[in-house]
Amino acid sequence: MKVILLLAIIFSTSYANELKVCSFSEGCKLYTMFTNAFVNYDDAKDLCQNNAIIPGNDLLTIRSQEEFQLIRRKMIANEMHVKDSSAPANGYWIGLDDIGHQQDFRWDDGTSPTFTPWAENNPNNLFGDQNCVQLWKKAMLKWDDDFCYKQKDVLCEKDICQGDA
Repeated sequence: MKVILLLAIIFSTSYANELKVCSFSEGCKLYTMFTNAFVNYDDAKDLCQNNAIIPGNDLLTIRSQEEFQLIRRKMIANEMHVKDSSAPANGYWIGLDDIGHQQDFRWDDGTSPTFTPWAENNPNNLFGDQNCVQLWKKAMLKWDDDFCYKQKDVLCEKDICQGDA
């Protein structure tokens, strides 16, 4: 059984929410949720790497059901799963895609996911060109493949303890 400890919510603004979490099996991570970012997939990667708050983040990699549920609970508690009809984003980019290896989704580090909470009827690769994965607001933050050019909010992570929980 994996135990995840919620240590602190560092701060919350209308642009970024950060959550520091330690897990005995996965180390400590700082998750940054950029709301109202409205960027495409490539720009989402850049935002994570070069943001002014804490540089050197990567797009979120979800390694376990426990990690997925922790992030999802935090987002739902803060109503980050609700689609604002005035906002263009209907999801959050994560670091999973099948660019260059169709229907073989991989994390940014090249590994394959071991846990895949896809939304119903996904991945569907609509029109043969949905290569990037979002946490989809319409499906209570389950995974959905979408067009990489679409503008979305962003989920980043940074390993802050290198496994020393």
